[in-house]
Amino acid sequence: MQSIFNVTSIYGEYTNKKITILTNFTVNPETVNKKNVNVVDASSGTVVIYKLSVDDNKIIITLKEWPNLEGFYQINVKDIKDMLGRELTNNITKDIKFSADSKYKAVITSPVNNEAVLTEHNLFYFSINRINEDGTITVKPNTELKDIISLPTYNSKLRDSNMKEAILESESGIQYEFQFASDVAFFDIVQSYVSKFTDGLIQLDNGQYYMRARVKEKEDMDGDWSDTITFSVVPNGKDCENNILTEAEKDYLEEVLAPVEFFLEDETELKIVSRSQNGETYPEFYIEFNLDIDASKLPEKIIAYRSDF
Repeated sequence: MQSIFNVTSIYGEYTNKKITILTNFTVNPETVNKKNVNVVDASSGTVVIYKLSVDDNKIIITLKEWPNLEGFYQINVKDIKDMLGRELTNNITKDIKFSADSKYKAVITSPVNNEAVLTEHNLFYFSINRINEDGTITVKPNTELKDIISLPTYNSKLRDSNMKEAILESESGIQYEFQFASDVAFFDIVQSYVSKFTDGLIQLDNGQYYMRARVKEKEDMDGDWSDTITFSVVPNGKDCENNILTEAEKDYLEEVLAPVEFFLEDETELKIVSRSQNGETYPEFYIEFNLDIDASKLPEKIIAYRSDF
């Protein structure tokens, strides 16, 4: 009986941002491309950016962005061959839902969203709460920080009956990852580090930034990223020579202390960055933009015209 070429399993790995397609024979890498191995975010309908690689009998899909834990991905596989030229017996369509490796959640408590942060000695303070599976809150503050700068008053008032301080001996494997970026998509990460504490100090130039955090449990067990917040670092008059701000600094302060809409305004021009290849006929096609599209504002019908008509 002749052996047939088949996909045996498809599974996702959240920590590595990967989806692995396992087959029963060594895959011919020349037959693997984005036409016959396709990934769609079925929950949002957005285009998924990914790259493909082949390792023996595995096809590895590496996502550019962190997987969406709220929805699922549809994987479509067709027309691939093994090294003996045997074609895939059946086309495969499978839904994959990722789950975070750690059940802990991170909630950013400082700075607050859209806050204008005044630095002290060119440093500012940030902190998170860790939300446990039972809903309780755990913090592990770095007690040495109070000797460097004065901590925000609201942080000292966060403790309630539902909050507890982490015990170092019992949580030696738990760490916290913090990322600061100049863009909401975190393509341009300006600071990123891992700490055993739920708070810290950071030095950033004046300007607008985005922050997110997550819990890292043991070596390869990462929790989901927290909600992203945005904040602006502004010059502190106390750190200026003679406590006098220049006219340019005063103008800057007036701008960054404007209403919330200032921080949310996006002046980036909407552009097409990718689309289906010309010269080929598909049952459907896609257009990818450089910004998120509000699906509620799309027209009910979109009409496409052939350029030779």
